[in-house]
Amino acid sequence: MPGSDERRWAFGRQTKDAALDKNSVAFLEKQMPAFDELRAAIEAAVAAHHTPQAQAPSSSSVADEMA
Repeated sequence: MPGSDERRWAFGRQTKDAALDKNSVAFLEKQMPAFDELRAAIEAAVAAHHTPQAQAPSSSSVADEMA
């Protein structure tokens, strides 16, 4: 933006900053298919963890449990 006093980032600066960020993953373009597969597996595991599990019906009654 003309007249702006913001400095433009140096080429590659975002990559260097991302490499220092503990929440970032850096990889080469040729590694993208393997990363996509890993990401899909992680997202599926997280979704499965947050999905309520159906409980098996109890064969005992409340009265049986209290006795």
